[in-house]
Amino acid sequence: MKIIYLFIILTVFSSQALSDSRNTLLDSEIKSISDDWKLLEYKPADSNQVWFFRKNLGAKSLLGHRSLSTLVYFTLKFVPKDQSGLPTAQDAGVLYVFEESIIPKLEEATSSVMVASVLKAGVKDHLFYVSNPDLFIKVIGEYKPALANFIIDIEKSDDPKWDAYSDFPDGT
Repeated sequence: MKIIYLFIILTVFSSQALSDSRNTLLDSEIKSISDDWKLLEYKPADSNQVWFFRKNLGAKSLLGHRSLSTLVYFTLKFVPKDQSGLPTAQDAGVLYVFEESIIPKLEEATSSVMVASVLKAGVKDHLFYVSNPDLFIKVIGEYKPALANFIIDIEKSDDPKWDAYSDFPDGT
């Protein structure tokens, strides 16, 4: 009986150690990507709107990573300041703080990487590839009070080949 109990304990701990080593390796790979972002501005011909597309070109080194097969869209909706569809100065400030301060913490806590964002027509979309969608959604939920002025939507989909990333505009 002691042998069976010892076997179960060793199996559980070795599984946890393997999982931890995988996360450590993934975290190391995520941290090693270059901080290389491309910004594109687009103005539709038939409106006064201004759209911005940002793509993390450094994330290409993780393209199709088997541990990052889920795409999460984290969408923030706001009332635009005018017909451009852009946020007010106050909302832009909140978005800036969110991207510069909160997203790095979120990525580290959840072994995820933000690969792109879109700002257009009262919407700011953030696209993340995540290793554990449930953990990601739980952790990002902790930051919702900082985004109280926004309507928040979260959508996830399987994208093991990173098709959304590959199709995202980068000007090339």
